[in-house]
Amino acid sequence: MIEFSDAVTAAIATNENIVAAIRAASGYTTEQLAVLSGLADIEIAELEAGIADTTKLARLLSALGLPST
Repeated sequence: MIEFSDAVTAAIATNENIVAAIRAASGYTTEQLAVLSGLADIEIAELEAGIADTTKLARLLSALGLPST
């Protein structure tokens, strides 16, 4: 699993979206992460914009190998 703690800490400090920070730290584009997670790239963008959908967020976290609970 990729260590995301620095990315999350920086995102919180700069008021950046944590989902976007984790995606960037993983090295994926929204398009690549969409393929990996089975979501559309617009759905990834919505999560990064703060539009919450717990089912989609759980799928995204699973694709990144992170726990969703």
